[in-house]
Amino acid sequence: MLGVDASWAWEHHTPGNIAEEIEYAVKLDTDFHQFMLYTPLPGTPFGEQMEREGRLLEDTDYADIHGSTNSTGSIRTSRRDESKELLDGAFRRDYERNGPSLYRLCRTTLEGWKRYRRYPDLRVRERSSARRVR
Repeated sequence: MLGVDASWAWEHHTPGNIAEEIEYAVKLDTDFHQFMLYTPLPGTPFGEQMEREGRLLEDTDYADIHGSTNSTGSIRTSRRDESKELLDGAFRRDYERNGPSLYRLCRTTLEGWKRYRRYPDLRVRERSSARRVR
């Protein structure tokens, strides 16, 4: 199983160049993708920097800053909800190109079993065989 945790909204990201970053991650064709917004949290160096630069949005609900909804101001977007649209678009692009994550996980599991089912080392064979879940 292979996954990628791709964070964006870094200093160099804009709505104009983020598609290239998303496409790079999607081309990796991993079993899972987790796209997140790099989020400035209060009390962190990044949060303090954003506050000094006046880029931390005033009406941020800190109970809901987890990197998977609207930006708190770190990404340079024209609208606050644009970051959510970019995030949703990243997951959509991954699905369109690579299919459902469950399918990819099954594919990887099957390929691993086919590759290692007759491996000379018994420990490797046992790891690749189906085991009963308790």
